[in-house]
Amino acid sequence: MDTLPHTTPYERITTRILALLEQGTVPWHRPWDSTLGMPRNLFSQRAYKGMNVWLLTAMGSTSPFWATFQQVTAAGGRVRKGEHGVPVVFWNIYAHEDPETGEAEKRFVLRQYTVFNATQVDGVAIPAITALAHRFTPIERCAHLVNTMPGRVPLVCG
Repeated sequence: MDTLPHTTPYERITTRILALLEQGTVPWHRPWDSTLGMPRNLFSQRAYKGMNVWLLTAMGSTSPFWATFQQVTAAGGRVRKGEHGVPVVFWNIYAHEDPETGEAEKRFVLRQYTVFNATQVDGVAIPAITALAHRFTPIERCAHLVNTMPGRVPLVCG
């Protein structure tokens, strides 16, 4: 799927979502393990955002760390033979000056990259996965938010 010729990032992502749905995975349901945290870049530790969270967590990997082929090789590692990556997308914003008016314009360009999970690479240091402790229980937190809401209207069940 990642090697489809002449497809746009939109088509690749749509194809990926459809494949996940056909496998019985609904990517927008909470597939991630909350103790591992959000998927993040192996080297920068920056968390992925938006659609990328769904695409990466739906893979069911045991590591939250992902990197491009180029990042892995630049760090002296390698992606194992036969491994397949997952597409992720990013918006780049470019400033452009209109030649006729001289006004600055912003252009948004969608970029697609293929990333590999840390479990698919060799030769690079993989950070330890620190399980994140739950700092609150959701029911108590929700009750607190509702009970401290200014001008709260009574809630009636039934």
